Amino acid sequence: MTETVSTTWNFTGNGYIMLFKFPKSFILDHGFLTKHFQDGFYGNVGAIVFADYQTSNAGPYQELLFIPGKLRYQRHKFYTISKDFVSDREGLENSLIPWGISKERASFQFSNNGKGLDTLKVTQNGVPIIDITIQPSQRGLAFPLRTFFHSLHMVQHDPDQGKIFQFNLHGKGKGRFAEIMKVDVNPELFPNFAFFKHVAIMKVSNFHLKLPVAKMKEE
Repeated sequence: MTETVSTTWNFTGNGYIMLFKFPKSFILDHGFLTKHFQDGFYGNVGAIVFADYQTSNAGPYQELLFIPGKLRYQRHKFYTISKDFVSDREGLENSLIPWGISKERASFQFSNNGKGLDTLKVTQNGVPIIDITIQPSQRGLAFPLRTFFHSLHMVQHDPDQGKIFQFNLHGKGKGRFAEIMKVDVNPELFPNFAFFKHVAIMKVSNFHLKLPVAKMKEE
């Protein structure tokens, strides 16, 4: 029997989307993918997303998440979030029940050196998770990212609740290409993407994102 969760969250902010095409073997071994979805995983393009939310249902906070790539579930194609850190306790506590997204608390430091370089450092109880420096391009016009956001059909598995959650992300924003200048990743806490060539790195400005009603059912 399928249940419906009636909570909708809305977000605005800025951040980064980093696209990679990860080998299936890497995701199965190091991608923190739940066993429930491993058999259906086939890859394509995955993403690391950093979001600096200016507004949300939980107020301003920051988030770092990992999307390993596409998977097949019940004859449909989905994305899933396999690792997720947030800076805000309310965002942490309100994400599991409505959408099945298991999040962890972390400390975020995001800064700009005044010369066009953005640096993100994320730690958990003093232990480094990621330290990355990115340089956005100053050339060309920003481009729309509505298609990227609209194509994210998500599925999440929460083994503690014994439930599957399905929802679609809807959003829009402006993108500008960027380059990673330096990155260090703790593979014990986050998939180490530092060894892979990216498909695209994009700085996202003034995005509006809606996390709508999730369909929830027994696994």
